[in-house]
Amino acid sequence: MKQYITVKQLNELSEKGKKRLRKWWKPTQLDHICVEKDILVGNPFKDLAKEYALPLLSIGQLIEFLEKNVSENWEWFLHAQDKILYWGKNAEQYQYDYSGGELVDGLWQATKEILGK
Repeated sequence: MKQYITVKQLNELSEKGKKRLRKWWKPTQLDHICVEKDILVGNPFKDLAKEYALPLLSIGQLIEFLEKNVSENWEWFLHAQDKILYWGKNAEQYQYDYSGGELVDGLWQATKEILGK
């Protein structure tokens, strides 16, 4: 099971989305981070990480992001039996079927929408 988003997925974000992600992210020593195209495990420069790095978010971090950033306009839920993630904002509704893929990818799709890509 894939546990983290990839550098390629991080690069799907616009600069505005990356800025919003950095604002939410609180670096820890356990984070997997991306600096430019290098991936580091752990965070030896925690104080500088928010300025120069982005997190390779784990399933847990993605769920935490969704829980903390879903406002009254956004909602999301996971239908585990059918392996489908649903999310929406007002009348816009999205879904991601991860039955042939990975949960982390569905969570990332919802996170990207909230970050504003």
